[in-house]
Order: sequence, then structure tokens, then C-alpha cells
Amino acid sequence: MNNVQSMSAIDVVAWYAAVVATISLVLSLVIFLRDRARVMVSGKTGYRVAGGGPYDATKDYILVTVANRSRQPRTIEKVGLRLRHGANKDIVATDCLLKGPQQLAEGGSHTWVIEQGNIGPDDVECLWASDQTGKEFKGKLASA
Repeated sequence: MNNVQSMSAIDVVAWYAAVVATISLVLSLVIFLRDRARVMVSGKTGYRVAGGGPYDATKDYILVTVANRSRQPRTIEKVGLRLRHGANKDIVATDCLLKGPQQLAEGGSHTWVIEQGNIGPDDVECLWASDQTGKEFKGKLASA
């Protein structure tokens, strides 16, 4: 006896729909992951300004770099650092007030400076940047 079963047209259409739906789901996931917000925040301590502008050449500064690695432009509104201890844990870069919001194109970056004063690298919990939608991106501080 021959146990060959034939597929009906409904079965073929059901398998075709399942395959197409799976491929569509995978492509949608890839596009979502590719287009999500990817902003990198990094910083280093111990920078000095050569002179000119609103900066004091005798003081040390923390240089904060914000880079846009996503395909969509991002407008960064505020940049700062968060301390581990103390009453005022968040410090906003004064450059945010001077320069205003900065639009970062795909692959673009921008730098802000924060006066280091008596802030030690071990006192900094993280660096942060927030865009105009309120999304906050965090990064680490490296010693110079």
C-alpha cells in the first residue's frame, strides 16, 4: 500500500503564508535594530584649553564626546555627568547653555567640556546625554 499523501491547495497556501510571515517578521526586526537610537557617550579628564573663549587656560576640564551611530539624526539637548555621592549628583555642562541643542547627523559627533575642579575620576558614576525627546544615553569616563 502506498502511504503518499497529497497536499491540498489550502495546505500549500497555508505553508506559503507561514513562510512569508516569518520572513517579514525577520526583516522587520532587522530594520528595527538597524534604525534604533545608538548614541555613544565617552569622556576623558585632564584637558586644558590653550586660551581664548570662555574657558580658563589654568583649569582642567572633562571633555565629553557624544557620537551618533544610528542612521537617523539626533538632536542632543543636554550633556553632563552623574556623581556617586553628594547632594548635587547631576552636573550639566555649561556648554549646553552656550551652544544650545546640537544636531548630530548619521556618524556625526560633538564635544562638550565640564570644568573638572575637584571632581576625581572615581567620583563620577557615569556621563550622560539626553536628546530632545528625553531619551538618556550613558557612557563611561576614562582617565587621561
